[in-house]
Amino acid sequence: MMDVIASILGSLSLLVIALTAAAVALVGVIISQRSTDGVPGPWPQLPIVGDTITLFKEKPVSYFWRRFKQYGPVFKTSMLGYPMYIICDARYIQKVVLKDDAVEFFVPGTAFQKIITNWEHMKAGGEHLAWRRCMTTALGPAFLERVFPKLMEIVERHVAAWGKDGAVVLSQSSSALALDLGFEVLSGVKSSRADPIWLKERFLDINKGLYAPPITLPGTPLAKAIRSKRELEEALQQDMLEQLEELKQKVAKEGFEALADNKELDMMQAQLLGSMPYRQLDVRTCVERAIGNMIAATDTTRHIIFITLMLLSECSRVLSKVLEEQDKVVKEFGEQLNLKAVNAMTYLDVTVKEAMRLMPAANGGFRRAKQPLEVLGHTIPAGSVLWWNVQILHCLDPALDRGYSTSGNTALPPYMDWENQLDEAFQPERWQSEETKPKAYVTFGGGSHLCLGMNLAYAEAKLVLASVLRRYTISFKDYKTLASKLQMFPGPYPAAGTDILLLTPRSKV
Repeated sequence: MMDVIASILGSLSLLVIALTAAAVALVGVIISQRSTDGVPGPWPQLPIVGDTITLFKEKPVSYFWRRFKQYGPVFKTSMLGYPMYIICDARYIQKVVLKDDAVEFFVPGTAFQKIITNWEHMKAGGEHLAWRRCMTTALGPAFLERVFPKLMEIVERHVAAWGKDGAVVLSQSSSALALDLGFEVLSGVKSSRADPIWLKERFLDINKGLYAPPITLPGTPLAKAIRSKRELEEALQQDMLEQLEELKQKVAKEGFEALADNKELDMMQAQLLGSMPYRQLDVRTCVERAIGNMIAATDTTRHIIFITLMLLSECSRVLSKVLEEQDKVVKEFGEQLNLKAVNAMTYLDVTVKEAMRLMPAANGGFRRAKQPLEVLGHTIPAGSVLWWNVQILHCLDPALDRGYSTSGNTALPPYMDWENQLDEAFQPERWQSEETKPKAYVTFGGGSHLCLGMNLAYAEAKLVLASVLRRYTISFKDYKTLASKLQMFPGPYPAAGTDILLLTPRSKV
C-alpha cells in the first residue's frame, strides 16, 4: 500500500514539476514578446494567438479604430500566428510599406500557405511586371465586352431561381452565383475530361480551407482543401500540360510581346504567359494559378453583392434613388440589360463604392520587411510582418475626418458606423462631388498591387444588383441580428439563419 502511495506522490511531483516548467516557459515567451523596439502595443498576450480572437469577435473597423486610439498610427501586436506591425498612416504606407525595394509581398496564415505554396509572381521584379502586363490585357474592356452575354445568362439563371421560393440564404446564393461566374466565364480553366460540377466542388472546398484553422485532421476544412487541391492536380494534369504546350507554341510563333498585348487572352493564359520567361511551369503551379483565378473571380463579387444588398435593404433613401436611376436606364436602353446600360448606372456605381468603403472586400495588404524600416521614429526589424489595414485608412480619410482621429472620443466615427448610424454612414452622394469624395479609398489596394479586376468586379456586381432590384423588393427577415452578429474577418460570414433575404416580385407590390 505504501508503495502505491509513494508511486502516486512521485507521479504528482513530476506533474507539478512539468506544469511549473510549462508555466515558466509560457511566461518567458510572453515576456520575450514585450516590445524592445519602442513600438507601442497590447501586452501581455498569449503567444501566437495574441489579438487574433479579439479580431474575429470584434468587427475589424472597431478593433483597428480602438487600437489606433490606444496606441497611435503604428503599433505592434501578435496576430494570425505572427508578431505584427500595424501601420495606420497613409503617408508611411506610400513611402515605406508599398516600397517594393524595402518590403516583399506576403500572405500570413498556415492554411493559406499550405494550399498556395508559390507566389513569386506577386513579388516585385520582372516576373511581376510581366504578369501584371498580361493580366491587364486579359481583364481589359475587350474581355468584358466579349464575355458579357455569358455573364448575363448566368445572372439571369440565378436571379430567376432566387425568387421561386420568395427567400434565399444570401451568403449561400451569392456564393453559388459568384462561383458560376468565376468558373464558367472568368477563370480560364478548361477541361474536356473532368465534370464541371465536380471541379467547382473542389474549388469550393479549397476556398473554404484557405483561412481555416491550421488543423489537418481528417474532415477538417484544411484537410479537405489539401485533398481537393491534390485531386485537381490529378484531374487537370493532361489539360494543363496541353494548354502549356499550346501556349509555348504560340510564343515561339508570335513572340511574347505580341501575345502579351493580345486582347483574346483569357485569365488562365495570362497567368501562365506572364511567368513563362522566368520559370519552368509545372502542373502544380498551373493549378495554384487556377485557384488564384477562382479566388479573385469569386470572393470579391460575392462580397459586393452581399454587402450592398444588405445595406440597401435597410436604407430606403438610397434604394429609392437606385430604383429611380434604373427607371431612367430602362427608358434609355430598354429592359434588356447590356454593357452600355450597366455603364450608365452612375448612382449604382457610387452606391457600390460607398458600400465597399464601409465594409471593404479586402482587409488590406501584408508585407514582410526585407530590411530595417524607419516608421514614425521607430525602427521595425527586417523580417517583420506589416499590415496596412483598409478599414482604419477609411476611418482616417482626410475628406471625411472632422477631427475624430485627434479627439479623445473613442467612438467609431459616424461616417464609418454603419451598424448604429446607417443613414449618416451610407451616403453614396459623397462620391458625386470632388469636395466630399473620399480620398483614401483603398478597397482594391494601391500602387503596383492595385487589383487588376476592380472594374470587372464593379461591372459584375452592378449587373447582379440591377437584375435583382428591377425584379424584386428586398428585405431581411431580421436585419438587426444579421448586422450585429456579422463576422467581417475575413468575412462576410453571417451567423446561421440571420441572412435570409425575402424577395417579393415587384409585379405583386
